[in-house]
Amino acid sequence: MVSLKDEARTVEIDIASGKALCTMVKGFDVSRYLDMFDIQSDVKRGFFKPYGSYYLSPDSLAALPASPPQASATTPRS
Repeated sequence: MVSLKDEARTVEIDIASGKALCTMVKGFDVSRYLDMFDIQSDVKRGFFKPYGSYYLSPDSLAALPASPPQASATTPRS
């Protein structure tokens, strides 16, 4: 996995072929913040810079104290 911090994306790459297997965009809805401070903008999505990405096994994910119930682990592709 590669974190592209200036593009707010994380890309999982197949080592053998070099092809991107999946891309995760790290963005979130900021419309409530804009409304709260009466800011007028056509842009309603904010992005943040990822500084690293990690695989978690299902056991590691389950051991996290604040693991949300909807979270699931990604199985690394070989």
